[in-house]
Order: sequence, then C-alpha cells, then structure tokens
Amino acid sequence: MPDDMIERSRALIESARAHRVEFLRVELKLANTMLDTSCSTHEELARERRRFRAEQACTEVSRALEADRTQAYLTDAERQELTAGVARVHERLDAPC
Repeated sequence: MPDDMIERSRALIESARAHRVEFLRVELKLANTMLDTSCSTHEELARERRRFRAEQACTEVSRALEADRTQAYLTDAERQELTAGVARVHERLDAPC
C-alpha cells in the first residue's frame, strides 16, 4: 500500500477516534445540563424526565468506557476524564436538587 494511503488511513482512524471521544464529552455535558435544568423546574414530571435523560447520557458513556477495555481507543487521560465525569454525574443523580 502506498505511503500516502497509509497516512490517510491513519488520519481517518484518528479522526474517527477523536470524534467518538468528543461525542462522549458531549453526552456528559448533556447529562449535566439536564441535571441543572431539572433542579430549576417546579414540575415534578419535567424534573423526573430530565433526570432520566441525564441517566441515559451517563449510561452511554459508561458503556463506552466498558467497551474501551477491549477496544482501547481512549488515551489514559481521556479515560480518566470520562470516568471522573461519570462519577460526578452519579453524585449529582444521588443528591437532591
């Protein structure tokens, strides 16, 4: 395979990896936003729905972290960042508004 094809393949793989990591970061931001807005509403149903969406986003990141044990696409720093983010969301979910 020509060198330029190899380089383009590597660049594509890295780009896909970086986008996947960014997606997980956005999921954690979404979870925190849902928790922020759940605490600012007086409607019980809206609060429960937002907290549920926060849980879903956090679950998505947790699944990706679990999958990374075999796929190993995260760097150590990214894994630590995402793991800490999941822990913070769980703390917020366990705490009252």
